This record gives sequence, C-alpha cells and structure tokens, in this order.
Amino acid sequence: MILVNTMQGEKMYINPDMIETIRATPDTVLFLNTNKRILVKDTPEALVARIIAYRQQIYGGRMDPSNLVGDPENWDNDK
Repeated sequence: MILVNTMQGEKMYINPDMIETIRATPDTVLFLNTNKRILVKDTPEALVARIIAYRQQIYGGRMDPSNLVGDPENWDNDK
C-alpha cells in the first residue's frame, strides 16, 4: 500500500495495483481500475516514486524500477 494525501487533508493508503493511470489536470487524479477517481495533493512524480519504492520492498530488489517508468521526456515518443 502507498500513502496518498487527499485534497480534504485525509491520509489514505491505496493499493498501487489498483491504479490504472495518474494524471495532472493540474490537480493530481488517480484513476483506479474500479472506475473510481481520487483527487490527491501529491504530485504524479511523488506517487510514482512511492509505487517504485513499494514494489522494490515487495520484490526484494528483484525488480528493476527503470522497467516500470521510462523517461518522461520520451513518453510521447514511446510506441
């Protein structure tokens, strides 16, 4: 589980496997695979860092985080 901070000031733990997409619109919105949306104060970059840290902890270093997230500068060029 990762910690997120809601816009109402609540702290909430989310299962990162339930997150389908994260968008900055400019507020950060988590789109879950249950079709729910959660508006949070955290930046997308902070959330991605927490997800990577969570998965490293779970998989004990057997996972290379560079495979999870590419360079944001090249996201539009990824095919």
